[in-house]
Amino acid sequence: WELMAGCGLALLDRRRPSVASSGTRNMASISATALLIVGLCAIDPRQPYPHWWALVPVLSATLFIFAGPTAFINREVLSSRLFVFIGLCSYSLYLWHWPLLSYLKISARGPTTEFQAIVAVVIALILAILTTRFVERPVRQFTFVKLPAAARHRAFVLSGIAASVLIFGLGLLTQRGVLFSAKQTAMADFVRIYSDYNKEFEKLTRFGRCHVVDESATEFSQECIRTKGNAKLLIWGDSHAAQLYPGLVASFDEKVAITQLTRSCSPLLESNSPMCRRTTENMKKIVNDLKPDLVVIASQWSRDVGPDFQGRLGNLVRELKVSGARSVVVLGPFPIWSDELYRMAIRHFLANGAELPERSTLGLDSRWRVSELLKEASKLSSAEYIPVDEYLCGVNNDQGCLWIIPESKNNDLITFDNGHLTQKSSEWFVQKYIAPELRRLIL
Repeated sequence: WELMAGCGLALLDRRRPSVASSGTRNMASISATALLIVGLCAIDPRQPYPHWWALVPVLSATLFIFAGPTAFINREVLSSRLFVFIGLCSYSLYLWHWPLLSYLKISARGPTTEFQAIVAVVIALILAILTTRFVERPVRQFTFVKLPAAARHRAFVLSGIAASVLIFGLGLLTQRGVLFSAKQTAMADFVRIYSDYNKEFEKLTRFGRCHVVDESATEFSQECIRTKGNAKLLIWGDSHAAQLYPGLVASFDEKVAITQLTRSCSPLLESNSPMCRRTTENMKKIVNDLKPDLVVIASQWSRDVGPDFQGRLGNLVRELKVSGARSVVVLGPFPIWSDELYRMAIRHFLANGAELPERSTLGLDSRWRVSELLKEASKLSSAEYIPVDEYLCGVNNDQGCLWIIPESKNNDLITFDNGHLTQKSSEWFVQKYIAPELRRLIL
């Protein structure tokens, strides 16, 4: 978009220079300012970026350039000494700010604060000013006064070739691990496994087919509904329920027919989302026809807790039992981390250079522990309760929650992001803690 907008401006100026009137240019400058304010106020970390949101700052910059130096805001504000000074060192600031903020995030023990980010930007600004003064300006002003034009051209070409060869060589050595120690190579493999694991997770949990994520989708694939078996087990909930599917399949043989009905919203019946309401009605029809022996409910409960949570959970349990479910099991909350766990593991490695701890309190999101409320709500609803948080974090959470699967030889992480089990951890956790409880109720 940035390049396309710039090319469009260049073509417009070349074909029809100075075509816009003074009023049009002033309106373009005012619109650019409005878009800039919208971008500053509306874009936040919760929204996808870059996405179509990137058009807001791109259009703002395009309109500022189109307005030209005679537009009122450009002439009176952007031409002031302060903005001109920032503009002169803006490229150096662009080059400095990203590595500093990236290093801060990598090296920090836990999430970075706004104060830390502000300090990093101030340091980047100081370095940008120094770079502009002592590097950029001298290079721009330097001329090969003693060399003829042909020699200068050859020098630039040879310098470019040498730089390309150097970059290619360093990239090749890095790819083959020559520049890394054994531990650094192992950490690079670690990053490759988990940084793109979400695709594997989607395949394992059957995203789009048995885990509905599309706002326009309400139907579940027929492969999600299993009826042949001595007992019928139904998984109901959000992605924290979907993550149990690999473990349940590994824990039960074909005598237990496992049905998965999960979606990207609360498992509770009441919802403000049209998609959630539609999938709820569809799920209720399937349950009424299926009449499962056991329903397992799991969710990111900290998101669901609110007014009359106990009553809403009770409504769900009663609805499932009226539809024919013999038993209903509510799983306690899974721990939620402030960042992807593999990123926190990398920061721990860079800071300490040691093996990963089996468990830690570092980066735990304090909002996830709603076990007491959930346990009481399950009891009042006549549902069985399994304390997931106690299994993964201990009763008092004194030593933190598990980072890696106990006795794992390869530092296999419990989660690949900030709260979802991997295939290995799903199989380990369900077989060790969940399946024995379910067998008591279903077989």
